[in-house]
Amino acid sequence: MDNGERLDALENDIGQIMAQLSALNVTLQNISTLPIPTPATATENSDTTMATNGPSSNSKLKPAPPSDFDGDRNKGRAFLNSCELYIRLSPGRFPNDLSKIYWAFTYMKTDRAYMFTDRALRYENLMGRPRFANWAAFRSEFTKEFFPKNEAQHAITRLETTAYFQGKRSVDEYIDNFKDLIDLSGYTDGLLVVVKFRRGLNPEIQDYIAQMMEGRPRDNDIEAWYSAASRCDENRVANATFHSSSGSTSYIHPLLTRTPSLPTKNRFTPLTCMLDSENELSSIEQETVLDLPKLTLPNRKRRPKWERRLPPHYVIASTPGERSLELPVELQTTDTGQRVQSPALLDCGATGLFADTAFV
Repeated sequence: MDNGERLDALENDIGQIMAQLSALNVTLQNISTLPIPTPATATENSDTTMATNGPSSNSKLKPAPPSDFDGDRNKGRAFLNSCELYIRLSPGRFPNDLSKIYWAFTYMKTDRAYMFTDRALRYENLMGRPRFANWAAFRSEFTKEFFPKNEAQHAITRLETTAYFQGKRSVDEYIDNFKDLIDLSGYTDGLLVVVKFRRGLNPEIQDYIAQMMEGRPRDNDIEAWYSAASRCDENRVANATFHSSSGSTSYIHPLLTRTPSLPTKNRFTPLTCMLDSENELSSIEQETVLDLPKLTLPNRKRRPKWERRLPPHYVIASTPGERSLELPVELQTTDTGQRVQSPALLDCGATGLFADTAFV
């Protein structure tokens, strides 16, 4: 290619570049002529000036962008919160409310969310002006379209049933869910809120807090009840961990842990006194005679004289009938030795709606 052909090619390239620059200039002029949004009112000021209290434009924060939104009502609140947090943390990226709205549209690409965006863009093309004048207008319409319907009524209904009770959840999970229900229901009476909270709380924790001698939260201070419930649950978990980790502990054997073998073949005949009432044996000697478990030193106490004169064990004497549940028995008190005769009923051991065929 000679020099003349090269010059011609350069001229063509320069011409194309100039044409592209002219088109970009026209586009910029069209953007500058778009209607300027009206000043925000007092109620809209918090939405349109979110960046005033946020980080400066020189901030090095890199907030995560919101996830794509498909129009699910259960995810609408989370998506809107993500958008507003991103805008507040990156104020320099959005020169006006219209840029914020268009940016949010880029994450609404499927299902009901796409249809919402498509309607807004078609309205703008048809009417020649944006569908939403500011972020507050977009937020209001988004809330109507993608937030759960009748949230307040659903929350109130749930609080009137047992569906919100703690159950097997942790105290922290129960508190978080309860706070959401109270916020959505609109309840503001502290006494009513505390009553609802106590009603759904784990009964063991609720009883412990209610019976506290010192530091018991007031019946209209819900924040104090939140704090007390969390501390009580933490202490209970720590105590359970302590007991599970302490495997070896000193244990004093109780006075009687098993019934000694009786020197008789017929369990329905009275047991003769094994010891002479005149002989005064110590507790250590009785352990040896009766083959009782050896007691630890703190339990080796000398019993009163009248108690040592009593027989060590008694067996009820009775001759039951073949199919009788009522048995004549004779009882003797351990303090005065008085004997009393009385009929007794035999427990057949049935625990349900049935009876042993042997007794029918």
